[in-house]
Amino acid sequence: MIFQNIELYNVSEIEKNPDGDGYIMYRAPKAVSEHLGAQGQRLNRGGTGVELRFEITGEEGADIDLRINSADPTPSARVIPVYYGSMGAPWQEALKVVFTERTRIHVAPPANMPLLERIHRENGYPFDPRVVRLLLPVSSYEIFGVSGSVCPPNPAHLPKKRLMIYGSSITHGSLSLLPPGSYAFRTAEALNMDLINMGYAGSARMEGAMADWLAARGDWDIAVLEMGINSLDMSEEEFAARVQYFVRTVVQKNPGKPVFCIDIFYYQGDLDGSEKADAFRRIVKSAAQEYGAFAVDGRDIQTLGSAGLSGDFTHPNIRGHEVMAANLARIIRETLKK
Repeated sequence: MIFQNIELYNVSEIEKNPDGDGYIMYRAPKAVSEHLGAQGQRLNRGGTGVELRFEITGEEGADIDLRINSADPTPSARVIPVYYGSMGAPWQEALKVVFTERTRIHVAPPANMPLLERIHRENGYPFDPRVVRLLLPVSSYEIFGVSGSVCPPNPAHLPKKRLMIYGSSITHGSLSLLPPGSYAFRTAEALNMDLINMGYAGSARMEGAMADWLAARGDWDIAVLEMGINSLDMSEEEFAARVQYFVRTVVQKNPGKPVFCIDIFYYQGDLDGSEKADAFRRIVKSAAQEYGAFAVDGRDIQTLGSAGLSGDFTHPNIRGHEVMAANLARIIRETLKK
């Protein structure tokens, strides 16, 4: 959506904060998030997959006023990576810091545009370097205003296709440290696609309202559904019912679009021999086969085993995210060639 002449990417709705002058951003519409649990509702107001995108049309650059919502139970500051097109900005502009107090972020226009354009062209990068991208990390943000000579991205300067990934904290990038390090971001990058990241830490529980909304969006070309790790407290019967509805709804409302269903990535349960995780994997595979999606074993994505895990024994480390992206991009390419 467009807000004061910039694009709030992966934001479907904004709402004025009743306690201040800022606007709260919602990834899925508020009406959808009301069907999620408390954590899912909070994360729906989070920055996962949200980008502030614009093109700078004057020499003075752009100023954006933001803050971390004080109700967000996260650190008091966040680091925001800046990209010019498909490349990280130079060190002077690469990282911006936002606080719980209203923070003004200044972004200078890209320098040496002819060389930036040449590098993008030679490497077939999908974004035009004139598109400035601020990649918001997890946290809930309020946006106040934008100043400077800016305009929304020219559609011709954006990737032609979009990859939508739904899933858990692993999908939203936990312990990848910054958004560009997540397997989801890196997979889209490898496929030259734009990413719609619908990761919900601890709360990817395949709610029917979420299935309906993802299926009806119509703005994605390939969907990846990561299912299981946040639902191990469910019975097998409840999990199967939710997975079947989720997969059936997304597939049947999007005929001809590839849908990949990933079960549980390698995690501590595999070290401990969890029978329930294996049962959940069979449920996801069965639903994918029944409704015409592509089943993917999560252990074929996180192939490093324990070497790909962080110290919580569930989330991948940085190397794990990188390997996962390479494997998932390869599987998607090879599948779609058949």
